[in-house]
This record gives sequence, structure tokens and C-alpha cells, in this order.
Amino acid sequence: MGSENLQAFLRESVRHRQNRLLAVSSRITAEGEPIQWELKAITERENAELRDRCIRSGEIDKTLYLQRLCAECVVYPKLTDSRLQASWGVVGAAELLTEMLEPGEYAELLDAVQEQNGFMPVQEMVDTVKNS
Repeated sequence: MGSENLQAFLRESVRHRQNRLLAVSSRITAEGEPIQWELKAITERENAELRDRCIRSGEIDKTLYLQRLCAECVVYPKLTDSRLQASWGVVGAAELLTEMLEPGEYAELLDAVQEQNGFMPVQEMVDTVKNS
């Protein structure tokens, strides 16, 4: 171990996750085909700030955190678009997701967002705990 390995840690040497495309809903289509959503990863600094904004009564509100994590990681569609929010009768990106998507679609989006950020998907976590 030495300075020759240090190069691998420099910002310009580290591979960054590519955005992921995913058809979250078969109900949202263009020309009969499901529209691909674009998901990005966030940094741990951004994640920590997000977690801090989700503290309620001294504890992290996990439901709120996951809703906001999903909203933060969706690049397309632009969930902050006021026309899109108005069409669903909500204000806020996280609120839009929970109004727009069915439960199964939301669960698929949540799994994809967690994978995009390097977390173990929820079902895989459940299976791991069951098999322990």
C-alpha cells in the first residue's frame, strides 16, 4: 500500500454511477409504450441532509425519508413541475409520487432507487433476514 494506490481515490479516478432508466408504470405511456423514468444516485452528504430533514420527535420518519429519497432521485419526469403537480392536485415532489403511482409501482420505484444508491433492495433484505 502506498501512494500509487492513492490515485484510485481521486475524484477523477472514481467511476460514478450512470443514471438508470426504468418503466415504473405500464399505465403511463406514449404511443402505447411505457415511458422510461430516469433515476440518479445521490451522495452520502445529500443523503445525510435528507435524513436530517425527516427527523420527527427525535427519530427518522422512515416513510417520509423513503418518499423524499425517491423524489430526490427521480430526474425524469420532473416532479417539481407545477403543471404536473397541479394535474394531480398536490404540492411537492414526494406527494406527487404517492398520488401518481399505484402501490406496486411505488414499491418497484423504491427498490430501483435503493439499488441505484447502493442499498440492498427491500425484498432482498427481507429474504436475507429470513434465511439468517
